[in-house]
Amino acid sequence: MSLPPDKHPELPLPAAIPHGTLARVRAAFTDPWRKPLLRVLLEFGEAALRARGVPRYYVKHLLYRKDAANWRDYLTPREGRRISSFIRDRTRIPFLDNKLLFHSHFRQADIRLPACLGYSVGPVFFSAEGSRPLTGPDDLLRLGEALMSRSGAPGVFAKPVGGIHGKHCFKLDSASLQPERIESCYAAVCSGTFVFEEALVQHPLLSAIYPHSVNTLRFITWTREDGASEVVSALLRLGANGSCTDNASAGGLFLKVELESGALAPYARKFYEFGGTVHFVHPDTGFEFAGSVVPNFDAAIEMTRAAAAHLPYRLVGWDVAITPDSPVLIEGNHNPHIYGADIADGGYKRNPVFRSFLREVGIS
Repeated sequence: MSLPPDKHPELPLPAAIPHGTLARVRAAFTDPWRKPLLRVLLEFGEAALRARGVPRYYVKHLLYRKDAANWRDYLTPREGRRISSFIRDRTRIPFLDNKLLFHSHFRQADIRLPACLGYSVGPVFFSAEGSRPLTGPDDLLRLGEALMSRSGAPGVFAKPVGGIHGKHCFKLDSASLQPERIESCYAAVCSGTFVFEEALVQHPLLSAIYPHSVNTLRFITWTREDGASEVVSALLRLGANGSCTDNASAGGLFLKVELESGALAPYARKFYEFGGTVHFVHPDTGFEFAGSVVPNFDAAIEMTRAAAAHLPYRLVGWDVAITPDSPVLIEGNHNPHIYGADIADGGYKRNPVFRSFLREVGIS
């Protein structure tokens, strides 16, 4: 039972999922994309038997909807935990977790990265030119102006050295370099450690989809026991609501990208925590996803394979930006949001590469 492939579905789009258990149950029953009620009850009951408890993931991952044709194709939380335990390599995690170490390691390879302009430890900024104290918001403002002038970049993107999910990132550009906005940025800098990178100019197509963040591809790679790496899947992450980050865990959108062609899926979605909404057009710009192809997609795949070869790790989520002339490797994630990739791909257990990985893990 699949959804119509047209740009605009025959069924009405599901409303945002509310907060509260009873409200969410009611929303599931009234969802216009819900499978027939008897089928939902049978699937939920089987999932409960397998989970030996209430299968909350069946609801959270929206497996009651018609586009989740076979709910058994999707990973269970127990399988997700087993995968996380299997792939963990504490000796290599720092190369992915620490953004300064990541830069140091990958700049030795022939892989394009955003230019690292320096880093801060509390209210002190360090770069090739030495240290620079930041005694107040005005100093951070002047630093941003100096880095933009020196690098020629349209802005500076600052993110926590060990940050995840796009949290606490901020951008210094002509719009944000204002006294009323710089104070919150300065407070964040004083309370942590940040890496400062050039703000990239993304490809016009991706900017047309959503211009306020660099919208990145998330590739999942698997490095086999013999050391060879394979690309499992790809999705495109998109910012929303004026955010300068594209992270779906912060309220952004995500949609599948076909590995063979770079074609976008006809619709994007948000995670359950952010309403579980479905979008055939970007809600901020009205851009229609169907029929679009990611530019320089083949080069992005090759860059991902090169990154996986340069840092063999069993399962990695690589974030790749697309600029007008080439892809740029942003970062790697040792614990990628596997469920997001699972949902976008229509169930990882039907993905032939991931099925091979599951056999290696011992999950049939």
